[in-house]
Amino acid sequence: MKEKLRVRIVNMDSGWIIEKFQNRFGNKIAILHSALSDGERYDEWRKIKKNKVNIVIGARSAVFEPVKNLELVIIDEEHSQRYK
Repeated sequence: MKEKLRVRIVNMDSGWIIEKFQNRFGNKIAILHSALSDGERYDEWRKIKKNKVNIVIGARSAVFEPVKNLELVIIDEEHSQRYK
C-alpha cells in the first residue's frame, strides 16, 4: 500500500488556501491560526499527533507541529515585503 504524502504549508494569509484544500481533501487537513480557541488548537494538534491528517496549514508557528514522516514544507510568504 502506498504511503500518503505528509505536507506542511506555512502561510500568513491562508484563507483561500484553506478553502481549496478543504474542498479537495476534506477532513484530512489540520488548520492552525490565531483565531482558534485553546480547545480548537488542542483538537488540531491532537489530530496531527495521532496522524489523522496529511496536511497542516498554518502561520509560521505551524512549522513546530509534530508531523511524523514529514516529506514536504511549503512556505508561502512571497507576498511579504519582509522576505524581499
